[in-house]
Amino acid sequence: MAAPLARDNPRGTAERVLDAAERLFAERGFAGASLADICGEVGIAKSSLLHHFPSKKRIYAGVLARIVGDLEAMLAEAKRMDGEPAERFRHMIALHLHWTRRRPDYNQLMLRELIDNADRPSQVRHWVLKPVLDDLAALITEAQEQGALGSFDPMLFLFHTVGGIAYVMAARLTLAGITGETDIDAMIERYCDFVIRSIDAALMGGGE
Repeated sequence: MAAPLARDNPRGTAERVLDAAERLFAERGFAGASLADICGEVGIAKSSLLHHFPSKKRIYAGVLARIVGDLEAMLAEAKRMDGEPAERFRHMIALHLHWTRRRPDYNQLMLRELIDNADRPSQVRHWVLKPVLDDLAALITEAQEQGALGSFDPMLFLFHTVGGIAYVMAARLTLAGITGETDIDAMIERYCDFVIRSIDAALMGGGE
């Protein structure tokens, strides 16, 4: 069902385009979501959409910018936290777990951005998510230098941890079907607890 026309909706057209694009890109990927799909979702003509966004790539860039803004706000919260780098790192992982539950479409889009974008390896130095990962890696490095974390490659660890979280959250319905779990929220709570316990074990191990 198409969204109301712009005169019936208090949100601006550009914002509503991005809202619709988030859902469609998450569900179908960049290639699978057409401009016509987005127009139909918002309830506007293609000419109106192109007035705000000249191309589908510009819409996609706008969606990614939203995700980055959300992640940067989360990282800033972790940085403001009092305590040692290791504790701020633990808090960051807890915030990320909460973020993936609060923003399932963003989580799905992150996975699609890594898997579906064939040009990503050649453009990685300009990737919108790279500064966020760099900041997280710096937090890990600081904790390692203080002996609170062992010696390992921060970026590999981030891809392993953040990627694992993203996959489990995206595949939660399939996981529930495999395990026979009927309470998905309870299953995800157990998973989040498992991740935090794993981080705690790494912190307790220190530099050993």
